[in-house]
Amino acid sequence: MRTSLVVLLGLAAAAACGGGGDDDDDGVDIDGGGGGADGSADDPDAGGALTIPDPGTGDPGGLWQASPASCCGTPSTAFAVGVVTQNNPYVEATAPTDTGDTFYVFRTGAAFTSLTINLFEAGADITAVHVHDGAGLVFGDEIAPTVTTATSGTWPLAANSVYVFEVITAAGGFF
Repeated sequence: MRTSLVVLLGLAAAAACGGGGDDDDDGVDIDGGGGGADGSADDPDAGGALTIPDPGTGDPGGLWQASPASCCGTPSTAFAVGVVTQNNPYVEATAPTDTGDTFYVFRTGAAFTSLTINLFEAGADITAVHVHDGAGLVFGDEIAPTVTTATSGTWPLAANSVYVFEVITAAGGFF
């Protein structure tokens, strides 16, 4: 009886702690706990945070063109944009059909504190766009937008900080 009680309490505690970290229903773990099953940093069993690439220091101007076209289907393979200093960039990629998502990592300029993006779907069915914190080059929490639709949004950001822009599509495709 005592063993049964201990097992029951252990199961109740495990259920209360919850599982995965896919907090925004897009298939990507946004709490940094990982999501892969291959022992990588994306693997929650590996215990590592989900790392992102360094965004670089170049000025992308108004062009965020992911290359190669389907390079960026996970936060850890995000396209490095550089230092962003202007709104409404032209954003382009071919979202991979296996994830449907495309990720861009960027740093805000010294006076850049709000990001506005408007996407054109072309052949992709875009279902949502998100911006995530990227402090410490770790894929972090979603930043609440001030305005958002499935293909556009405006987000308040801090100057000289790293963020990840995520485009979610139904089944991949060009946008």
